[in-house]
Amino acid sequence: MIFAIVSFLIMANFYISNGASGYATHYGSNDNGGACGYNNVAYSSFPYGHYAAVGSDLWNGGKGCGACYQVICTGAHPDEGNGCGCTNTPSIKLQARDWCPECSNSHLDLKTDTRNAISTCDKTLITFERVSCDYDTNIKVRSKSGTSQDWYGLHIDNVAGNGAINQVLIKSSSDNNWVTCTNEGSFWLCNGGTILPNPTLPYDIKFIDDHGIELIGYKVITSFAENTEFDAGVQYGSSSPSITTPSPIDNNNNNNNGYDEIVSFGGKCLDIHDEDIHTDGGRVQIWECNNAIQQQWYFDTSSGEIKNKAGKCLDVDNEDWKSNTNGGTIQIWECNGWDNQKWSYSNNEIKSRNGKCLDVWADWININGGGLQLWECGGADNQKWQIL
Repeated sequence: MIFAIVSFLIMANFYISNGASGYATHYGSNDNGGACGYNNVAYSSFPYGHYAAVGSDLWNGGKGCGACYQVICTGAHPDEGNGCGCTNTPSIKLQARDWCPECSNSHLDLKTDTRNAISTCDKTLITFERVSCDYDTNIKVRSKSGTSQDWYGLHIDNVAGNGAINQVLIKSSSDNNWVTCTNEGSFWLCNGGTILPNPTLPYDIKFIDDHGIELIGYKVITSFAENTEFDAGVQYGSSSPSITTPSPIDNNNNNNNGYDEIVSFGGKCLDIHDEDIHTDGGRVQIWECNNAIQQQWYFDTSSGEIKNKAGKCLDVDNEDWKSNTNGGTIQIWECNGWDNQKWSYSNNEIKSRNGKCLDVWADWININGGGLQLWECGGADNQKWQIL
């Protein structure tokens, strides 16, 4: 089975990447049910039986299913009386596998056994943050009960990395016509619940996670039968390979007429998604260095602009730049001389005028399609660059 990884950046959903405070309750749960449509939660491997129900933006209409969180007990909620508190193991990694309609973005409803692992309280103060999911098998695709070519639905299981899937598309391996599947909460319904346009099997499947990273599994679906599991043959990375600092290249011999590669310490190049190279708001990522035009940049130290050879400037979303919060969107835009397009370069950091650094998602520092953001400078390798 062959696979490909490309980037297709979607505007991010509500995303907790640097920790949040809140509280947890607990409920009886159901290992073989729940609003996400999962079954047979694993106990001998990830998530080791631990999960929670989420609500509001974390639920996101079902697209938050599969996201993983590190949850830490910090004490009893003020509503609790004396006599309860955190256990000797107050931290646990869990997965969102159910819906809590009454839960806000700061409220997780834990499976009771999961609550018992970190707390003895019915209502527990916690901190929590999104983390990578630790599945070590390929993604699994499971056809929904009642499925046929006339009405095709599917479940997606065992997604590593970011865990939560934002979009799913399928197509016959014999053509190039992708069919959209919509999230119905507990499953994905393809082609609006109408007959699939091409009856020829096998089918390919495209996954796009909630960070916009795309995977394609080829010749995955080999039957339209219901309740059938297929191995997608692909998986998101849950951790990065070892990082090697790139060796400098002689700029006098790169034949790019003054344009340079900007290379992360993971060895990948600053890159524009090839469909967006002339588009305001175009997606910026890291990718295997290939000397393509979307990887050729001119750093004008007098103006502070970093301009791509296609003519657009490296840009921070203006509202994100003015708010000066972590996670600001990096894009390309028509060069306009504004401060959100002004950069400086020293000590291997590319720094915006608001003081924050050009940052690669830490788990994707040497993975094609790794996304970029603006983040408080911390000296980590995912904020280090060489202009070669």
